[in-house]
Amino acid sequence: DFYSTEDHACRSEGVDLARELDYKSAAAWVGHPYFDVIDNSTNFESKMNRMIESVCQKLGIDIGDRLQATSRKLKYLVALLPPDSEFPPFQDFDVVHHYLQSAGPKVQARLRKRGQK
Repeated sequence: DFYSTEDHACRSEGVDLARELDYKSAAAWVGHPYFDVIDNSTNFESKMNRMIESVCQKLGIDIGDRLQATSRKLKYLVALLPPDSEFPPFQDFDVVHHYLQSAGPKVQARLRKRGQK
């Protein structure tokens, strides 16, 4: 239901060929300990959440309820930071996010670059 080549310049095959290529790709990975199939049984947002959950599980990252629709992010406003001497040793680094155009309003795609000067 979701397959389309309209906004994918690099995909030109039809549904049947795409399905055949998917089967061939899956067959090449059979037996690998980290082979998971994220099927199309749900909407795209749920599929992305299942993919993130699968990757985090393989990496040993506990995601708790972060991917649930009812989860909330908590943010705190700190009036004044204590002096650096009160923190354990640390290094400053820069983070840059490049936001990419995505197909759906609820999907956020971005590239994250982290580095030091």
